[in-house]
Amino acid sequence: DDFFNEYMRMRILVGSRIFGYKKDNEEKIGIVPYVDMINHSIKSNTTWYYDDDKKSFILEAIKNIPKGEEIVDDYGDKNNIDFLLYYGFTLQDNENPILRIKLKKEKIEFNKNNYHEIINNYNKDELLKKIMKIYKSHKKNISKNIDQNIINIYNDEIVIINKILKIL
Repeated sequence: DDFFNEYMRMRILVGSRIFGYKKDNEEKIGIVPYVDMINHSIKSNTTWYYDDDKKSFILEAIKNIPKGEEIVDDYGDKNNIDFLLYYGFTLQDNENPILRIKLKKEKIEFNKNNYHEIINNYNKDELLKKIMKIYKSHKKNISKNIDQNIINIYNDEIVIINKILKIL
């Protein structure tokens, strides 16, 4: 437990501070001090980028930010697993839940937009067995685990599983 907690703390500390950006028309990664301290919101009021002419990172307001309002940035369309891994939080009502199921040698990613298509293209009996196994495992884990971030991830997956089971 101590090792895992320390690993996660360090992973989040470093991972949430590394950004991808374009410099001289090339994709780069780097640490961007101060920008990494801006909180996430899907209703972002900023944008940031690297300016080749100024050789600097630029943080710009994309709308008027009244005094006292928090400055926020959109971290992108991520599922709760990615939010937890890279930033150390999850969103309670994340619009981008995901579930991964491996059938034979193929990995299938279910999300809120593609589960109808996947169900129509795969053996329903095999899918149902895999889904039920994951569903039972996750239901058991939710009752054992009190960490809200993990519960949010399990709940996201269970929402998709329930939708899939209704279709099947």
